[in-house]
Amino acid sequence: MPILEIDVVRGPGPARAAGLAQRLADAAGVVFASPPASTWVKLRTLDPEDYAENGAAASTPAPAFVKVLKRAIPEGPAMAEAVGDAI
Repeated sequence: MPILEIDVVRGPGPARAAGLAQRLADAAGVVFASPPASTWVKLRTLDPEDYAENGAAASTPAPAFVKVLKRAIPEGPAMAEAVGDAI
């Protein structure tokens, strides 16, 4: 069961769209090939005053941070497949 913890730094535009957490959960369920109700998303908004980058201009796009938690760590070829694009 993957759990995604997503922190989005609030930008200057409008508030985030309604239903975003559900859309992210549905998309993550497809990515992880999860059965229904087994991929969870916790979505939080981070105030821009609580985020900074050294030497970055104020016009730098606001980032999102995603942490993926899994019940078990894959081993062998499954681990290579899980992290292959991340390396």
